Amino acid sequence: MKRLLLLPVFLLCALPTAATTRVAIRVTPTFAFAPATVHVVATIAPDDETRAIEVVAESDAYYRSSTVPLDGEDAPRSSRFEFRRLPQGVYNVTATLIDAAGRHTVVRRQIRIE
Repeated sequence: MKRLLLLPVFLLCALPTAATTRVAIRVTPTFAFAPATVHVVATIAPDDETRAIEVVAESDAYYRSSTVPLDGEDAPRSSRFEFRRLPQGVYNVTATLIDAAGRHTVVRRQIRIE
C-alpha cells in the first residue's frame, strides 16, 4: 500500500513544470587569467515561437554581445559562442531567449578573469 502512495509523489517530481528551462547555458572556464577566451554553449528547447538568442559577457569595465536569429522549431538545439581576449574582471554571462511575442527568458552565470 505504501508503494502505491509513493508512486504519485515520484510521478509529480518527474513532470515538467512551468519553470522548465527553455534555455540553459554552459560557460567555460569559470575562472581564467586575462586575456581569456570564454566559451558559451546555449541549449535551447524546441519551440515554434523561438526567434533569437542573445548572449552577453559584461563586467564593470567591459561589454560584448552576440545575437543569433533562430527559426522556431527548426532552430538548432544548441548555439556556441566564443568571447576572445576578455580582460580582467568579474563577468555576468547572460543568455536571453526571445520569442515571437517579444517575451524574454534569461539565464545567468558568473565567471572571474584575473
